Order: sequence, then structure tokens, then C-alpha cells
Amino acid sequence: NSATYFQGIFDGNSENGTTITGLTILDASGYNGLFALVNSATIRDIKISKGYISAVSGSNITVGGIVGYACGTTTITNCSFDGTIATGDSSSSSYNCFGGIVGDTYSQVTIENCQADGTIFGNGTYMGGIVGRNYGTSAQDVTILRCTNEAELRPGSCTAVGGIVGFSEIKGTLKVENCVNNGAITPSSFATNLGGIVGRINGAATAAITSCTNSAALTSGNSANMGGIVG
Repeated sequence: NSATYFQGIFDGNSENGTTITGLTILDASGYNGLFALVNSATIRDIKISKGYISAVSGSNITVGGIVGYACGTTTITNCSFDGTIATGDSSSSSYNCFGGIVGDTYSQVTIENCQADGTIFGNGTYMGGIVGRNYGTSAQDVTILRCTNEAELRPGSCTAVGGIVGFSEIKGTLKVENCVNNGAITPSSFATNLGGIVGRINGAATAAITSCTNSAALTSGNSANMGGIVG
């Protein structure tokens, strides 16, 4: 339910973390993930193992392995998703967002020390190993620190695909620092923008991508813009 959100602190225990095995969400629509929607939340030390999330065909679908949609002043730390996110047969104009950790962000969001493994595949609009899309209409920042993507990204029709962030359009500062992408990006159809770290950056007041590494192969898939770091 898009009107229901988690707000507060979820602490999975900093010593060993909380592991959830076999998380399964079928025919996802709207916001979906372990947390479908969070608003001004702190989430830390959660591991998803052998997860499976499938999305229906349609528009405005947001899926993340940990959080579907993150807004407000939200921090996500020391979380991981290992599994499969399978998107529906939506066209690239359907405004769908898929990410290994977070599907979509809005406002002041920080993601730190997170990792995605497994596979993300299918059609959508924005797809990222860590975050599908960052979006914002006010001067607030999005910060992604020390995150690693090991998941293979296999987009069908997508506008922007990135090993860490698929697409970013914020009015504040986008900061991506000390992040690594090792997951191959292999479009089966086309992806307009392909980047080893960020697929596309649009409208950020400042964008700083520092000390990031992409070691994975990118296959063009008839992409208009492709780069080892930014598409």
C-alpha cells in the first residue's frame, strides 16, 4: 500500500546482522521489497539470502531487494541482497525502477556498505545494481558510499542501466564514492544509457564519482550512450 510506510530504526544487530533466507515476493506492483516504502528511516545490518522478487507487467512499479522506495532523510547501512529480481514485460516508458538494494530514492538518502549479488533481469525504465533511480525536486543530496554490485544486470528495454545507479535526476549533489561494480551488464534488447557505475546523470547541481571501479563487461545492446563509469 503506497500510503503505508516504515518510519524509525530497524537494527539487525551490528555484530552478526540479521539474515533472512528465501524472501519471496511474487507479482509485485507499486512499491516492493523487504520494506516496500520507508520515510525518514534508518535501516542497518540486514542480509537477504536466496531472495526472489518478480514484478507484474505495468507502469510505476518500484522494486528493491531491501527497500522499494526510500524518501525523507533515510540511511541504509550494511545491507545485502543475494537473489533474483525479475521485472515484467513493461515498455521502457513505464517509469519502473529496479535496484538490488533500493528501487527508487527521493530526498536526502544515504546508502553505505551495501552489496547486491545474483541477477536482475527484464524490462523496465531504470535498473541499477544498488539503486534503480535517484529523483528529487529540491536541493537535497544522495550519497552512496562503499557499495559493491556483484549482480548480473540483464535489461530488456531500459532507458538507463548502471552497475551502481541506473539513473539520477536530483537538484542537490550526487556523491558516489569508493563503489565497485563487478556485475556484467548484458542488454537483451536495448538500453539507451549504459554505465559501469552510473547509467545516466540528469540535472544534478553537482555530481561527484570518486574512487569507483568498474571491472565488468558492458555489452552495447544498441545503446546510444555507453561508458565504463558513466553512460
